[in-house]
Amino acid sequence: MEEETVDTSAQDTTGTDVTTETNTEITNDSTETKVEETKQSAPEEYADFTAPEGMVFDKESAGDFMGIAKDLGLTQDGAQKLIDLYGTKLLGQQEAQRKQSEDWATESTKSFKPAEIELANKTLSKFGSPELIEVLKSTGLGNHKQMIALFKNIGSQISEGQFVDGGTKYTPKSAADVLYPSMNT
Repeated sequence: MEEETVDTSAQDTTGTDVTTETNTEITNDSTETKVEETKQSAPEEYADFTAPEGMVFDKESAGDFMGIAKDLGLTQDGAQKLIDLYGTKLLGQQEAQRKQSEDWATESTKSFKPAEIELANKTLSKFGSPELIEVLKSTGLGNHKQMIALFKNIGSQISEGQFVDGGTKYTPKSAADVLYPSMNT
């Protein structure tokens, strides 16, 4: 019966050392192979994590994350690296959304007259729920020119009619012109 122990050390993608020990037992009687791997273990309790700059952890989310990190066997350092990566990605997405909203606002300002934008805002204020207004503001969709066009068109359809001048100007006639039309005065 031969017994062989192989120790492999490698570095994972996060830069932390990972050591895995594999025990293989080979017998002459059969070709059974027994493989045992030892994992790094998660701490009993994680220390407080550092939120990436510009972010704040709420207690509930931090607790949920700690439970998942513990189930996955992440070390304190490994869990912190995951938080840093997620935070960086999330902040990048938020910045891209803010930039998109600004671009939409610029495009809309060029596409509509101020009175049209004002009409769209009045229509939204009158008929939109506070929840809708908040969604349009928080996502930046309220700056999109198609959204402005929608509320402008709704507003113009339901607003009071305006007097349309027929193109001819009325000039009142004097009493003399009415009584004596053939006389030029």
